[in-house]
Amino acid sequence: MSPDPKALKSPSLSPQLFHNMAEQSFLGQVGYTPVFDGDTIVDLEVVYMNPKASSLLNSTPDDMVGKTILQLLPGAKEEGVFDDYVRVYKTGETLERDVHYNYDGLNNWYRIVCSKATDYLVLSYEDITVRKLQEETIVTQNDRLESANIDLDRNVQERTKELEAALADLKTYNHIVSHDLKGPIRAMVGYSQLILKRNEKNLD
Repeated sequence: MSPDPKALKSPSLSPQLFHNMAEQSFLGQVGYTPVFDGDTIVDLEVVYMNPKASSLLNSTPDDMVGKTILQLLPGAKEEGVFDDYVRVYKTGETLERDVHYNYDGLNNWYRIVCSKATDYLVLSYEDITVRKLQEETIVTQNDRLESANIDLDRNVQERTKELEAALADLKTYNHIVSHDLKGPIRAMVGYSQLILKRNEKNLD
């Protein structure tokens, strides 16, 4: 017996449930509608903002709804995210990237995901400043370690060259000393043989 197709369908989620999920989300979530001047999008009006998103601006969602992104975050234009959002609205392509937002009294890293839903833009973002700082610390430590290894290798090479030079000097010195001693030693041997020859009878 085949299962009833209706029994396999997940129950639809009500708008209220979606709203409750967004309200309790640890991600900042914002809904925008475009503001047009003719055919040009000149701003994005906030139609929804969850508590996490409004906490970014030290405010409440009720105070944010009805305002525009360029009113709330003028630096969004200079940073480039405003143009990114407009591009998402026009093309329908989802945007996902890390943003270092250093404007409007903020200096944080955010992971943003922006997509189009009918005539709205839906933005989700997460504050990843701590993670980015940790990554930068790791990179800095790795750079220092690599630099230390390079310095150590350079020092070893320089020390090796110094030891090789010292060894070469020592070999040269030994050669000179050995050469200089050969003459006196031969003279001493010859002189000893002469004495022995002259006193051969007395030695007997």
